[in-house]
Amino acid sequence: MAFPKLTHVFDLVIWGPPGFSTSATNNSNLCCAIVDGGKLSSTDGNHEFKVKCGSDWMIVPMGSRTITIDARVSAEKADGTNLELAYLGKMDITDEVRSLFDGSSAARETQFGEPYYYTTPRIWSRSDEFAWVNDAVFLAMGKLRLDDNGQVEAWYRILKVG
Repeated sequence: MAFPKLTHVFDLVIWGPPGFSTSATNNSNLCCAIVDGGKLSSTDGNHEFKVKCGSDWMIVPMGSRTITIDARVSAEKADGTNLELAYLGKMDITDEVRSLFDGSSAARETQFGEPYYYTTPRIWSRSDEFAWVNDAVFLAMGKLRLDDNGQVEAWYRILKVG
């Protein structure tokens, strides 16, 4: 059995303000981080999309350190070419991650694979140039960072399968 080929095709960075909840209560385990902006870039550097809107919903089970990510992002190039992303995934909520989310982390950044932070993006486009994304499967690994303005950044390295 051959393992699938993974090709790095996009980098996505989204940002928003710190201070959003990452804890379940007796009444709800749903949390949301608002996306203020971001960019999606092709790895060859030929294409850059501006994130127009997005939200990052998280299901935080009581007594668990693993959240389920259910996020949406809409991105567009200056010429109107679009990419729409919906991604599901898992992230371990470590003490460092909680500190990054609330803006108090001294570390300022995690690395890809530390902590466990992986998603399965579905990507769509209405353009002929990017129609290939409509028929592809993607995996992504994530990392977190606090920028110089105190915004929380989520970085995704997006890989095409096959």
